[in-house]
Amino acid sequence: MKSKNLDMPKSILLIVGVLVAGLVIGGVFSATGEAVRKIGDPGGGTGTTTTIFPNIKVTTDLDIDVEPAIFNNKVIWTNECCTIFTTQDRGIPLSNIDFCDISLNGKIGGCLAGDTKLRIERARYIFTSVYQNFQPDVYENRIVWTQRKGNDLNIMMCDLSKNGQVGGCLTNDAKDQITSSFPNVTQVDPAIYNNIIVWRDITNSNWDIYRCDLTKNGQVGGCLTNNPKTRVTNSTSAQINPDIYENTIIWVDNNFNGKVAIFMCDLTKNGQPGGCLVGDSKTLVHSSNYFFDHPKIQGNLIVWSDSVRTLPGTSEIDNDIFMCDLTKNGQPGGCLVGDSKTQVTSTGQQDIPDVYGNVIVWSSWPDYQYNHNSPNNIFMCNILLNGNKGGCLANDEKIQLSYTTNSNWKTAKIYGNNIIWTDERNGNVDLYMTQI
Repeated sequence: MKSKNLDMPKSILLIVGVLVAGLVIGGVFSATGEAVRKIGDPGGGTGTTTTIFPNIKVTTDLDIDVEPAIFNNKVIWTNECCTIFTTQDRGIPLSNIDFCDISLNGKIGGCLAGDTKLRIERARYIFTSVYQNFQPDVYENRIVWTQRKGNDLNIMMCDLSKNGQVGGCLTNDAKDQITSSFPNVTQVDPAIYNNIIVWRDITNSNWDIYRCDLTKNGQVGGCLTNNPKTRVTNSTSAQINPDIYENTIIWVDNNFNGKVAIFMCDLTKNGQPGGCLVGDSKTLVHSSNYFFDHPKIQGNLIVWSDSVRTLPGTSEIDNDIFMCDLTKNGQPGGCLVGDSKTQVTSTGQQDIPDVYGNVIVWSSWPDYQYNHNSPNNIFMCNILLNGNKGGCLANDEKIQLSYTTNSNWKTAKIYGNNIIWTDERNGNVDLYMTQI
């Protein structure tokens, strides 16, 4: 049964010899037991650790629900509802931004499967132009996303505290447009933290990282449509996939001396080496011969997926999860280019990590080297368990969160004790969640 959209719009029971309590964030969840897979075990065997993570279905519609983001109890995602054919566009999906609140579970706006979800922005087809909405991110009450209007792509924003007014997040509220609608200009991949919004922008004929500050609205550097925005990078190669936490912005340079690299800058160092002004030299974190998945930063940790090895007996590249710790800069495990980084996984195909506190989550094909059609599931580890089962060192046995038999790609996000991911276990792309 298709769920309606309104036009308004406990944890780890982890036995490591003895019960380790309070090392993950949250309380105890009980259900029928599922066994933790040991990553890279070709026989599908299980470790001795037992963990119980009920997989809670969030969406039940017949649409495609992807690109989840989460902050506290607020969950947002892209809902691809249908496909439209125009003279310019062939098979373009109409995509909406949808929302639910875990604290409203069991009510309108909640995140349980039977709860009616709320629509923040709906797709439109106006005068042969397709309006699409995708790539959402959320911080406190502010939600940002990319909106396509014909050939223009811009950054949009709404504020849940303004619902029912201009700038609110109800479907019929007029939203705030952050970037300017110049013909055929593309501004995409927004991320938000506190008052700062970052994105990648091709205004100057090359992908660069830009930012704006909501506290400067009406001035240079503000986030109103006509405010001149602040350019962070100025490179001949593409700067993509930005993320931000507190004063640190990270991104990927897709051709740094022939390699792919992660860079960062610090807003508190503006005007100095390591600052975020366009003339400041930026800080190189890591470079590789292969492409990185979108790096993520939270707290002192940066996580990413890197291709560092070939599958046994093949020339095929395999991915692993890596991390570094800003508090260890200048030492092993730090985030300066000369620091050795921490390898989290060592077998299978591991992609699309996210991090919150001491917990890292990612998408995993544990048996990929033996069977490319092996199940893809969500796994996690906790840095506080390093050296034990559930830890984040390469040889530590990891914790499995989802249990499906299909090989379709999953993307997980974490905030606090809530983890949400995309899942096709029922033949449709839905959202599922669990609590740790």
